[in-house]
Amino acid sequence: MESCEATWGYPPDKLLKPEETAEVLAVTLNTLRHWRTSGRGPSYVKLDGHFVRYQVRALRTWLERGAVNPLYREHTDSGQGPGMDVDAGTDA
Repeated sequence: MESCEATWGYPPDKLLKPEETAEVLAVTLNTLRHWRTSGRGPSYVKLDGHFVRYQVRALRTWLERGAVNPLYREHTDSGQGPGMDVDAGTDA
């Protein structure tokens, strides 16, 4: 697995501003705010009870938890394994 520094150019302990975080995640600042207020986004800290910051390592962890690998989803109908088309017998 690549390090955070190799992935985004930041050391894992660096604290990013919301604007930087939105750019790293390729979302709008409003989306990031919505995630934060709804409790769905990456963990964050508040400096002096006011300034929101995101630790690079926490962003990486949050992304990994949400990662979906379609090759390993269950295929209960065919029993042929991941990515197989029941009718054609080929990769989907």
